[in-house]
Amino acid sequence: MNVSYHSVTRKETEMRNSTLRVGYALLVFFLLSLQVAVAQVRPFHFAGDEDEAPFGFRNEKKEFVGIYVDILQEAFNRMNVKYLIKGYPWARAQMLVEHGGADAMITVATPTRELIAVANTEALATHQWVAFAKSDSAKFQQIMSAKTLDELKGLKVLDYLGDGWGEKNLAGFDVDRGGNFSQVLLKLAAQRGDVFVQMQLPTQYVLNELKAANPGNDGLAKVVAATNVLDSKKFYLLVSKKSPYVAMLPQVDKTIAGMRADGTIQKIHDKYVK
Repeated sequence: MNVSYHSVTRKETEMRNSTLRVGYALLVFFLLSLQVAVAQVRPFHFAGDEDEAPFGFRNEKKEFVGIYVDILQEAFNRMNVKYLIKGYPWARAQMLVEHGGADAMITVATPTRELIAVANTEALATHQWVAFAKSDSAKFQQIMSAKTLDELKGLKVLDYLGDGWGEKNLAGFDVDRGGNFSQVLLKLAAQRGDVFVQMQLPTQYVLNELKAANPGNDGLAKVVAATNVLDSKKFYLLVSKKSPYVAMLPQVDKTIAGMRADGTIQKIHDKYVK
């Protein structure tokens, strides 16, 4: 009797555990499906930096355009996902993603940002940080020859609001932080700081635009970039942990990889960078 009783009990336990496992798997599937379904009720809201040309900026018609904009539009069209892409001051864009007011941004996946967002695995860009300075500055040669950030200590370093890279890497430096990309370059041109360490491509692009728009500004004309690379980082799509679109990141990665393989991303890049 005891053997039979224990045998039945064991079978009942195994059946119960099996049922629980199946139920758990179905629950997970249901929740993921529900999450994607909820996401489709409203568009994917991307909050971009409106002063990061050529990756994100406002054209003559005040439309938000750029490399990131084109990449995301193509990707979400391929995935048949509705989207809303808007440009903001960078500090505000990050705040929107952090508090769930927007679904995603594109930036470096720092430990602080990974507390509030999940990064995809297919990088959308790789940026190199270099130093920008005025050619008539007394510190010009020191800045141009610097091969590490530490060699710039003791100088007044300019930075813009919301620069996660600067907040992390310029700790311990004499930093004057405020404004956006364009405003910092204008401050550098006015000799209100010694150096601006920033991503080479977007900073040079914005600098060229400022020089073209202000042909009589001798200060801007003298701002140049160093050739030594002080840092290099990959940029990813960071989706807020509060967003229902987190579950779609594997699909996003697959789509971005396909766009890179078929040459679409390179064509978009070439459209903006001659």
